[in-house]
Amino acid sequence: MTTCLDILFLFFFVFFFIFLLPQIAATGCGGSSCYRGGPSIRFPFRLRYNQPLNCGYSVHFDLSCDEQQRTILTLPSSGDFEVESINYSDQTFWINDLNWCMHKPFLDKDFSLVGTPFNFWHRLENYTYFKCPSEVVSIGPFASIFCLGGSNYNVIAVPSSWSTTQKPPPQSHCRAISTALLPSGSFDAFEWGEFFAVKLTWNFPDCSSCEATGRVCGFNVTSSQIVCSSSNHGVSRATKKSIAFGVLISVAVLVCIGYGLHVSGRKRDEVRVDQETNRRVRLQELIAELSTVVTTGLDAQTIESYQKTQLGESLDLPDPNDKTCSICLGLSMAAIEFLTLFLFFLPQISAKKCHELRCKTHDSPPVRFPFRLRDRQPPRCGYSSNFDLSCNQQKQTVLTLPSSSGDFTVESISYSDQSVWINDQNKCIPKKLDNDFSLVGSPFQFEHGLKNYTFINCSTEAPLDTHEPITCLSSDNYKVIALLTSSLSSLPSLCNIISTAMVPVVNYEWLDTDFGVRLTWGKPDCRSCELSGRVCGFKNASGLELDCSRQTYGTILLVVILSSDMNYVNQDDKFVQLQHSTSIL
Repeated sequence: MTTCLDILFLFFFVFFFIFLLPQIAATGCGGSSCYRGGPSIRFPFRLRYNQPLNCGYSVHFDLSCDEQQRTILTLPSSGDFEVESINYSDQTFWINDLNWCMHKPFLDKDFSLVGTPFNFWHRLENYTYFKCPSEVVSIGPFASIFCLGGSNYNVIAVPSSWSTTQKPPPQSHCRAISTALLPSGSFDAFEWGEFFAVKLTWNFPDCSSCEATGRVCGFNVTSSQIVCSSSNHGVSRATKKSIAFGVLISVAVLVCIGYGLHVSGRKRDEVRVDQETNRRVRLQELIAELSTVVTTGLDAQTIESYQKTQLGESLDLPDPNDKTCSICLGLSMAAIEFLTLFLFFLPQISAKKCHELRCKTHDSPPVRFPFRLRDRQPPRCGYSSNFDLSCNQQKQTVLTLPSSSGDFTVESISYSDQSVWINDQNKCIPKKLDNDFSLVGSPFQFEHGLKNYTFINCSTEAPLDTHEPITCLSSDNYKVIALLTSSLSSLPSLCNIISTAMVPVVNYEWLDTDFGVRLTWGKPDCRSCELSGRVCGFKNASGLELDCSRQTYGTILLVVILSSDMNYVNQDDKFVQLQHSTSIL
């Protein structure tokens, strides 16, 4: 053992003075990140408190990691923002508000690049913010900004250069609340309301040509000049030295193991000689004792004297009234069945809990990421609480919208085109639409455009011509119909207006009680993943980075065919039943 310790000490001594001591004084500037898969941080940026000062161009390029492992850029005049991605070849990066509401800093006049080396990538354009009733969800192509809206109003931003005819008319009850200079062209009009982020760029230091050739920029180790060197943002120098350290330690351990095996082998040879000698002595003693051995138990002749009954194909006793006691395997087979169930099904119980689930077998939509079944799957199985579903007492799948709209049953979910059909739990979707139906605060949007309808109450004697009444809103004493407001020139006789509502429809099918509303979601975008037969999910235990992996959901069916009342044994390919000759009292 002393020799082995000497070998280990020698290896560590040589490695420390040759490899580790120079590493202590080294200044590694390899790429770093706040979380696995996050934006790579290298020159001109540096990760504060984690990389030396010379790894970054200046303090203006310093980044940090917050408690949620987000990459943070601190602007001197505007505060902290999350860095979503960095493109070193064209020297641009995307930032977003920490609360995913990038419109708010612009609306509050609290966003400025003064005192920074950064510029807007897109040109600035003046926008006007309008506060509108909740039924107004868009102005032209510009959708409402969900993070600025409330339970009874929406906020929409449109270019201030629009003419008066393009802006909301007075009857829409929208009023201008503020103006702001925004980077135009970073998103299309639909994404403007939900996914708005800002793209910034820097001009100096100019390392674009260096990055384009697969190399990286950095300060010269002996001067403050910027040089273009071969890429070092793969495996860092410290990591390589750590690998070398591990290899040397492994070699030292193997040498010790080899030395130990050699010593133990010699000892085993000596022990084997002693055992062989003892075995020969013991064998001679056993031979001498054979004459005194007394056989106990039943001999072969007695065993053959017991009655045997050969079973037929049904495996039943020929005589049902036979009262002999059977020697059976029932208890042991039951134990085998229990052990089988324990070994095969217990791992399924503790397996990954993000498998696809349903509220009702085969008759309800499958629930998987970005959705999750509340109280049946961990929070990380869903993208956010806005995608939480539940099962009611009727085992229907239920979606609860955050506004006053309440609960809806989920009829179906299409993960490939990211849409979900919902309906009123009482199969009366027109009643929901007529009573403050809103998607404010949710990640969903109406697939079809909104149209304004007028709900009309008519006497049963009113001539409705081709207008079909809404069955679930009507009774024996009156009928309720809905007409497109823009085409309503006059009221039918014996009718009066109840209310108006914005309805997401393309035709009159929504008047059907079985017809629901189709909603879509844009984020997270897992369409390409689903179309390739794989499934989305979070890549890590924290953070919002997604991973597209093989299909792991579904049901693993294991059929174990064992009978706990088997009372036969297989002997010489014949099923026989052994019976004791003593009768049962």
